[in-house]
Amino acid sequence: LLDTNAPALAITSHTNGQAVNTANITLQGTAGDVAPDSSGVTSVTVNGQGAANGTASGTSVANWNFTRTLTQEANPFEVVARDGGGNTRTNSITVFFDTTAPGINVTNYTSGQAVSSTTVTLRGVATDKYGIGAIVVGGH
Repeated sequence: LLDTNAPALAITSHTNGQAVNTANITLQGTAGDVAPDSSGVTSVTVNGQGAANGTASGTSVANWNFTRTLTQEANPFEVVARDGGGNTRTNSITVFFDTTAPGINVTNYTSGQAVSSTTVTLRGVATDKYGIGAIVVGGH
């Protein structure tokens, strides 16, 4: 039976545009060939290099992974899955390596300022090149 369908491909460990603060990452995902003409996944490559565990026979799923040391800022990844029929599917993402702490500026109080109330409401601005995930005050 002639295989005319591209394999399925997913990147499961990271998302496009994600910022990380560790230099070494392992990109992970799955690739599988779809029935009825499943010839199996013959390779998964990341930026032209073979991914570990990047093969699977028939309709089995390859749980591939690829470890890389990131450079500061943008790190593009192009993942290509190929099946036995020569069909390919490509998925691309960019992961950012960011070691710069976000900036924060409290606008309604100064450091060491005395207050007479038992509760205060802090106001301020937080900035980061890749977005703010959460602001934690006093561990809460």
